[in-house]
Amino acid sequence: MNVICQNTFQGVDDEHSLELHTAITEVASVALEVVQAAPDCIYQLIITNPDEFGSTIHRVQAENDRSLNYTNNELHVAAAKTILAKSGPPVSSIIIFRDNFMAGALALFLNFDSPQTPEQIDENELCFYVLAHEIGHCKDHVLRENSADTELLEVSFQHIADYYLDILLSELAACVHSAPAMTLSVFERIQTDWLSDSQKIIKEAYGNWYDYQLNNDLLGQSATNIAQGLWIVLLQYAKIVGSQIGNPHLPQHLNWPTLTPLVRGVLTFVNNLLREWWNRYPDWDSLDSSLLYASWQNLGKCYGYDFVQNQQGDSLYFDATRIVQSIL
Repeated sequence: MNVICQNTFQGVDDEHSLELHTAITEVASVALEVVQAAPDCIYQLIITNPDEFGSTIHRVQAENDRSLNYTNNELHVAAAKTILAKSGPPVSSIIIFRDNFMAGALALFLNFDSPQTPEQIDENELCFYVLAHEIGHCKDHVLRENSADTELLEVSFQHIADYYLDILLSELAACVHSAPAMTLSVFERIQTDWLSDSQKIIKEAYGNWYDYQLNNDLLGQSATNIAQGLWIVLLQYAKIVGSQIGNPHLPQHLNWPTLTPLVRGVLTFVNNLLREWWNRYPDWDSLDSSLLYASWQNLGKCYGYDFVQNQQGDSLYFDATRIVQSIL
């Protein structure tokens, strides 16, 4: 594993630079041990400042013949990105990591003159979990030889489903592998974020539909946004399930009283399906994705959306009378 500090940790002199590299390597080694991953699954660990984070990802993706993308939207901005390396050991990956998150991970293992507050400890535990999660992706790359490096080149309900299925499986695997690094406070935060993000997605979906009512030319874009939004709800939920699978000490029964019985029914089915799929890991080449596709359709119906595929193409219907209740 080659640690590269790229225009970061300004003010660190040469004398302490080696100590910094050693500390980062040691923390990464702890994370490797927690994830039970081999050290050579990481080809490079690049630490960069937030301003250069996106451009560094795109540079590494281009150098390794990968599509140029990473999470950067109103809901989430990635703290790290793992990319399957074109060179190096037989199957290895490059992790690009924000320096502020690495500083938090380091803080868990450094001695401070003054004690840290519980809030600081929670933040640092999150930072260390993010590192373990990225190593979980590295381990998954080795076991499945799959980079989940797909692009949404054609817009249809099926292509959107295929695109998000690859990402969902990659995140499920990384979450299971890294779950031993997840503390209860981090898990509770992820649950809270999922519920908050889902509320925003459902609100935005309704907004997209009403935009179409005002301008019929927006139908295609509105349908695409709504379809993708509901897949993101399932994708983020899969991360919670993965953490539960990988860490039996985390709460296994979640109490979300604001969710309707219909929504809870969809999520329960998805939960059971993902656990069944995990029992077949890493042999995921023959999974019946139609079951997850149906769950996505059923989730849409909970909010009045009916995604239909037929010989004439894709159709999206909206019935306000079928809205049982918002996620709010």
